[in-house]
Amino acid sequence: MTNPCDASKHTNKGIRILRSSVRVLADKGMEGTKIEEVARRAGVGKGTVYQYFDSKKALFEAAVEYATGIYGQTIIDALGEGADLSDSLCQAMRAAMQFADRYRPAAQILLNNPGGQPMESFQKPSLKLRRALTHCLKTTLARHQEETADWDQEAAINVILGTLTHLTLTRLLEEQGDQLAPIDHVATATLPVLLHGLRGPKT
Repeated sequence: MTNPCDASKHTNKGIRILRSSVRVLADKGMEGTKIEEVARRAGVGKGTVYQYFDSKKALFEAAVEYATGIYGQTIIDALGEGADLSDSLCQAMRAAMQFADRYRPAAQILLNNPGGQPMESFQKPSLKLRRALTHCLKTTLARHQEETADWDQEAAINVILGTLTHLTLTRLLEEQGDQLAPIDHVATATLPVLLHGLRGPKT
């Protein structure tokens, strides 16, 4: 999944503006965000921001697309790295938590919806993200068909996506100064429940 922002915005300056807008929107929400602050953090003039985005709403929508692009590619890359199904799922869970640590402002944009923006601001990029992750998970499950042949594919994908979202959200809600559980430990502990459910594997 490539970043869904328009190719015309994929310049160094455009990416700087997007990254700055994500940080400011995460900090201040839509209502509190000022284009001047976005420009200052990006190291450009206010007029330059308007060359790329004609309104604050357009900037916000582009920031959502940028954040979903980062999240989607992070998960897709992780799923492709696994040697087997368990490893693929562990890698994806680690990536979901690392996303909250490494790209906290982007995670806040996706999960906190700063300013309580209308759902239509999120709908298109969110649907695109879900379609991309669903396709990747279908490919992953098919690649390990010997382990997943008796699974309900749609139910399995829903559970996996829900788990990844929950892990990202939980990591995001933790205070940065808190003693966070090690990512490897959380992923390893969650894996058996994800694969076998609360009852555990059949004996």
